[in-house]
Amino acid sequence: EGTGTTLIEGDYDAFRNYDGDKLWAIFNQNEMNYDIDREEGEPSLAEMSSKAIKMLSKNRKGFFLMVEGSIVDYADHANDPAGVVSDLLAFDEAVKVSLDFAKKDRNTTVVVITDHGCGAMNLGRKGYSSYSARGLADALGSLPDYKRTSYGMEKELQAIRPYEYRQKVLELLGIDLTDEEEQALMRLSEETEADYMKVGSTENIQSMLARIMTSRTSISFGTTTHTGEDVFMAIYNPHDQRPEGWHTNLEINRYVADVMGIRKPMRDYTMEYFIPHTELLEGTEYTIGEDEFGEPQLEFALADGRAVKVPAGSCFVTVGDSVRQLVLPAVYISQNGTFYLTRDFISQIR
Repeated sequence: EGTGTTLIEGDYDAFRNYDGDKLWAIFNQNEMNYDIDREEGEPSLAEMSSKAIKMLSKNRKGFFLMVEGSIVDYADHANDPAGVVSDLLAFDEAVKVSLDFAKKDRNTTVVVITDHGCGAMNLGRKGYSSYSARGLADALGSLPDYKRTSYGMEKELQAIRPYEYRQKVLELLGIDLTDEEEQALMRLSEETEADYMKVGSTENIQSMLARIMTSRTSISFGTTTHTGEDVFMAIYNPHDQRPEGWHTNLEINRYVADVMGIRKPMRDYTMEYFIPHTELLEGTEYTIGEDEFGEPQLEFALADGRAVKVPAGSCFVTVGDSVRQLVLPAVYISQNGTFYLTRDFISQIR
């Protein structure tokens, strides 16, 4: 409220036809679906990127846009090859949208990078010999035929009875289950895992589906957790001004700041605008609990007794019975259990 932003919830046509300047469009309760699990009326990452670029490029001063292909990480934790490949391809389409605009605009830099590796996915596995003569199609096996990820397939199986599993798997994955695989899925029919980071390392129906799907390929995974290798980076700059070789995340931040014309180091801005809650609330009793979604939340009371609840990563704070909007979000760093708030935070919420 009060920002001039249009909110669209689950209305694909309204999203496609919107022609204003400020939009917040939501299509799911939490994250978007995997690309091959997308339901009718849910835009692709490329389409959302195109819409954002069209809106933001109206600003003659320029813009900064971050596009994240996020749940490929979920697929890696689950060791699900369909989720990994399909969402990387969807991300690639979003990159193409960005590059097409940048090359036409001739004043836009595109940085493609990831924060970490996960899963250690490989083309090839134990016993897979003479790979150089087999070709890609042989390595991928049944993967191109999959019409669902293991997560999407889990949802399909939850909607039917266990004796229908074999036919549904054949229909959507092209896999004719063995008797042992069918029995394993039936045994795990009630076993689900809500924490995406634990799917691949626990016994549940999604992890079993992922293993079955992987077994029809020559793909292998080395782990169900994050990995520590150097990560991929690609940069397009119309003037070929780009870093090459190995760089830390701080150096990439500096590069992005430079091409945007920001001369002051980001740390200086942080120190100028933000202060740890321990300093801001010195002498005030506070607790760090959880909000309704299980995320960290800072709680304390003002001098007049009104309770204040500050959710991590949010611009909206509850003060007594009302909600106040902050200029900048409350940042929470889990490593040191600290909230970072703007120095004028108290005056903003009074």
